[in-house]
Amino acid sequence: MVKDSILDSIPHIEVKTVKEKIGLYRLGIFDNMMFELVELKEKEHYPSHVHIHSEATLRVVIGEGDIILEGKEQPYHPGKVFHIPKGTSHGFKVKTATLLLSCQEPAIIDPKTGNVDIEYL
Repeated sequence: MVKDSILDSIPHIEVKTVKEKIGLYRLGIFDNMMFELVELKEKEHYPSHVHIHSEATLRVVIGEGDIILEGKEQPYHPGKVFHIPKGTSHGFKVKTATLLLSCQEPAIIDPKTGNVDIEYL
């Protein structure tokens, strides 16, 4: 198969948990930080959850909606940045298809074991 773009070589996975499905594009691990593009579907609600061991910085690349941080809704739009310390509850109410750049330390999904650091509230 011939690839039309270098972007075609980015590994894409769909993570299914007990409550949601999320599309991830794995960009790589550098200095113990995982970089991923996170795809959230239009008009979907992603329930609040926490990461016990991982912290993340999310930058909105495309899309609009609300992020729910510690039970409080805040609007998001392209360029908005959110720092999510480990143990901070967060979820999403998506208005338009959304793409986030997620920088996590350590990786929320362990690249060796596949274990997911996520607990739903």
